[in-house]
Amino acid sequence: MLIGILFIAAIGAVLVLITTRSWTHRGLAVLSIAPVLVFGLWLERRSATARDEGSEAQAGESKVGVFGSVEAEQRLATPKAPAAAKGSGADLASVLERAKSVPGLTWPEPGTHYTRESLWNRIDGAAESYRKRGLRGSLFATARLGEADVEVALFDLTSLDNAKAQLTESITGADTTPLPATGDAAVTWKGGGEGVLGPIYVRVVVTGDAPGLDAVAKHLLHALAGTLDSPKPAPVAPAVAEDSPAALLETTPEVVARHGIRSVRVATVGDCRVRTVTFNDAFGAAAWIDVIRPHDAQARPGFAFSATDAAAEARGAVAVWLTGKDALDQLSRQRWDASTLPEQKALGDGLTLSATLDGWSGIAALGRTLVGRSTDGGEVFITAILDAPGVALDALKARFEGATLSADGLLIATDPYLGTMVARVVGARVVGASGWPSVEAAQAEVRKRAEALEAP
Repeated sequence: MLIGILFIAAIGAVLVLITTRSWTHRGLAVLSIAPVLVFGLWLERRSATARDEGSEAQAGESKVGVFGSVEAEQRLATPKAPAAAKGSGADLASVLERAKSVPGLTWPEPGTHYTRESLWNRIDGAAESYRKRGLRGSLFATARLGEADVEVALFDLTSLDNAKAQLTESITGADTTPLPATGDAAVTWKGGGEGVLGPIYVRVVVTGDAPGLDAVAKHLLHALAGTLDSPKPAPVAPAVAEDSPAALLETTPEVVARHGIRSVRVATVGDCRVRTVTFNDAFGAAAWIDVIRPHDAQARPGFAFSATDAAAEARGAVAVWLTGKDALDQLSRQRWDASTLPEQKALGDGLTLSATLDGWSGIAALGRTLVGRSTDGGEVFITAILDAPGVALDALKARFEGATLSADGLLIATDPYLGTMVARVVGARVVGASGWPSVEAAQAEVRKRAEALEAP
C-alpha cells in the first residue's frame, strides 16, 4: 500500500517538474522525488541480500536432503567409550567387567562401544543381522593371554527372544558343544563360544596357539553369566624354575597345585617328548587330560585323546603326555597301572569321558565329577563322594528356572538348550543325566548308573 502511494506521488512530482515553469514548484517536485529514489535504492539492496541468503539456504538444504548431514553421519559413526552403553536396557560395560575377573587375561584397552549406525565400522555387512533384531548398542574388547588374542563382543538386542534368535541363527549347522546352566543359553566351538544373557548376545573368539586356550571361551562365558565356578585359565608363560613341574608342563604353579601334581619325568623316545606325570589321586590325573586336550583332538576310550603330533592318557594316578611324530604309536607302547575310578566303572563303556574338579557345568557344590557323553549328545554325570550330597542337589536345582524336586528326591529340570535334565542322590553321590529325548529316558540312564554304584 505504502509503495503504491509513493509511486503515485513520484509520478505526480515528475509531471509537475515537466509542466511547470515556476522554480519554486520545480524545487518542491525535486524534494518530493528524492525520498522516493532513496527508498527505492534501499529496497533494491534489501532484496539482493534476501536473494543471496535464500541461495545459501537452498544449497544447504540440498546437501542435507540428498546426501544426509555429513557431520551427523560422522558423529553417529564414531565409536564411543564403554560408558555410553549404559541406559540402553542392558549395562554392557558392567557385564564386561565380569570377564575381567578371569585371572591370566590382560586387557590393554577398556573396550569400544558401537551404536546401531556405527557397528558397520567394526563388522561391516554382518551388522545388519544385529540391526534387524533390535540392536541398541554393542561393546567390543580384546584381551591377551600370552601370545593369544581373546575378543569379547556384547550386543544388546532389546529382548531375550531376539538374543536367542541371534544365537540360533549363528550356530545352525555348526559343530558346537552345549554349555548348560550358563546364562539363558551357551555353546562352545573350536576357537570360541557364544551365549545369551537376557537381552544380551555374547560372542567370544580366541585366536592363537598355546596351552590352556581350549577352556578360555568356556571360562569367559561362565564369568559373563556370573557363574564362574569352573577352572580358570592362567598365564601361559609363568616365571617359574625351569625344572619345576609347572615349567615342564608349560603351565602355572596354580594348575599344578589344583590338580595335585606331585612329579614330572621327561624323556625322549624316538621323535617324541614323553612326559610322565604323577598325581595325588586318579581324579586329578583324569581332570588334567582335559586341560591339555587340543581343539582338534579325538577322544579315546577312558581319559585319553590323540591329535596331530600329540597324545595323552590317564590311568590311575599317572598320566602320560606325548608330543611329536608317532605320538599315538608310542603311547600304545606305554605300560603302567590300569586301575580305574569307581565312578568310571559305573558310567560303563560306549561314552566319551571327561573329568572336572568343579562339578558338572561348573557347579562347584558338586565337586569332582565324571561326565560321560553319548554319540547322540546325551550326558550322564556322577560326582565323587560328597560330604553333603543333598546340599549339592539343591545347588543344582537352583541353576534351573522352574526345576522341581519330587518327594522321592528326583530333580527334574528343563534347560532351554539341552532339554531334559534329571538327577538324584545315590548314596553319598549325585547322579544325573541331561540331553536325553524324554524324562523317562533320562531317568533310565540315572537308574542304570545308580544300580552300578550300589552293586557289590
